[in-house]
Amino acid sequence: TLSWDNKYAGVDVLLAKVFLGGNQNWLAAYKDRADDFVCSAMPGRARLTPGGLFYQGANNLQYATSNAFLLITYAGYLSSAKQSVRCGGGSNFKPNELITFAKRQV
Repeated sequence: TLSWDNKYAGVDVLLAKVFLGGNQNWLAAYKDRADDFVCSAMPGRARLTPGGLFYQGANNLQYATSNAFLLITYAGYLSSAKQSVRCGGGSNFKPNELITFAKRQV
């Protein structure tokens, strides 16, 4: 997750944007890591409250809002590149699914 002292997920999403823009194949690993972040943040893998809010221990809503921001940002990049997120176990997420889940966090 993205937090005040851990920006790796944000860096992965930004560099995935460059990769998705084309001609930067050496950045493919960042797309994979951004996808991994999404897979870990979506329902089925993430810890959610009974109402569906992203929940991480006794922490405040910083993680829910940070995840929502990254999901919406990455969804825009994926949509522009006509891509989706592929997770292990055969689950895939389209950009609109990321946006729908992120909106439920707000």
